[in-house]
Amino acid sequence: TLRLNATLFRYNWTGLQFSSLVAPAVSTVANAGSAHVTGIEVNAISKPAQGWTFTGGVTYLSTGYDDFKAYSVPGGLTGYLAGNPKFNSAAGTLNASGNQLAGAPTVSLNLTGQRDFNLADGADLFIRGEYQYVSKTYFDPSNVPINSRPDHALFNASMGFSPAHSNWQFVVWGKNLGDKVVPSGFNAGSPPPEFYVSDPRTFGVRINYTY
Repeated sequence: TLRLNATLFRYNWTGLQFSSLVAPAVSTVANAGSAHVTGIEVNAISKPAQGWTFTGGVTYLSTGYDDFKAYSVPGGLTGYLAGNPKFNSAAGTLNASGNQLAGAPTVSLNLTGQRDFNLADGADLFIRGEYQYVSKTYFDPSNVPINSRPDHALFNASMGFSPAHSNWQFVVWGKNLGDKVVPSGFNAGSPPPEFYVSDPRTFGVRINYTY
C-alpha cells in the first residue's frame, strides 16, 4: 500500500561551459572552472484502497558555481548589473562564483491522484489530477531577478475511457487549469529583453492504441 524511496546525491563539475548571446547574432562561450549540486529526492506511491493511487515527489537542491570568474553577460542584462561589485562593465563579464546554477530550482514538488473504475461491462475509466510546484529558477548564471522564472504552481487533470475488450483508450485532458503565465525562456541578447512564456490553459484529446 505504500512505497517510499529517497536519494541523496552530490555532483561536481569541472570545465563547465555556458553559452550566452552578448549581442544580436553574437554569442560567446564562457568557461566555469567548477560547480556543484547537492540534493535530496524523495518519492512515494500509495494505494490505500482498491482503485485509488496517489504519488508524490519532492526534490531539494543546493547549487552553486564554485569558480566562474568571467561569465560573459548577455547584452540585455548588463544594465541590471550596474553597481554590482562583481560586474566588470568594461569587459562585460561577471564573477558568477557563488551564484545559483541556471535551470536548477531549489525546490520541486509534484503530487498526483488517480481513481480507476472497472465498469460492470469490462470497460475501464480513470480520473486523474496533478499538482506541480517549482521554486524560483534563474535562466543564466548572472542570477539577475528579471532573467528568472518565479515560483509557480500548475494544476492538470485528465479523464480516460477504455471500451470493454478493446485496445483503444480515449483521453480528454486539461493543462495549466489556473491559466498561469509562466516565463519559459528569455531573449537577453539585446535590450529590451523579451520573455517567452509557456502554454496558457489548454485542453485536448488523446487517442491511444495498444497492440
